[in-house]
Amino acid sequence: MEETKITETEKKNGTTIGVLDIIETVAWVLCLILLTTFFLFRIAIVRQSSMYPTLVDGERIVISKMFYVPKCGDIIVFQDESIDDGKPLVKRIIATEGQEVKYVRSALGAKVYVDGELLVEDYVNIDGTDYHPTISLTVPDGHVFVMGDHRNNSRDSRDFGCVPEESIIGRALFRITPFNKFGKIDK
Repeated sequence: MEETKITETEKKNGTTIGVLDIIETVAWVLCLILLTTFFLFRIAIVRQSSMYPTLVDGERIVISKMFYVPKCGDIIVFQDESIDDGKPLVKRIIATEGQEVKYVRSALGAKVYVDGELLVEDYVNIDGTDYHPTISLTVPDGHVFVMGDHRNNSRDSRDFGCVPEESIIGRALFRITPFNKFGKIDK
């Protein structure tokens, strides 16, 4: 039987190749994570109470914009430099392009009509006095009309107007934290 001797140079080359393989694998994994994070899913943190009781300040949600077409009732995260100093905001889409929105405030409370039909919004929280004026408008092309679920504590399209669709970062898919509420977000 013939013995094979491995020289020091061969040992170093083998170790170098092993280290390079590990570095290459880590680089591919990081690229995959970055691509997934930027193009498929992102994590957003709710930073206000305007979506109470549906979402609470500090909750983490998973959002995605992949193949997304805005629909009424969707909860979205958007960011526009002309709105709230460009901070990401979480709101609910009330109407999409071409729809007519009418927000009517009275002594009995406020009502929202879309294309002449009263919205049934069992998710809305109303406490205190609503300071928003009565409005009526048609949502322009490429825009959405958004409102918070905590209507009296929400700066939304009633204040800053319709939101451009290109400002939408993603639609809320599910909640990550707190862990006792983990899962799909109830509308």
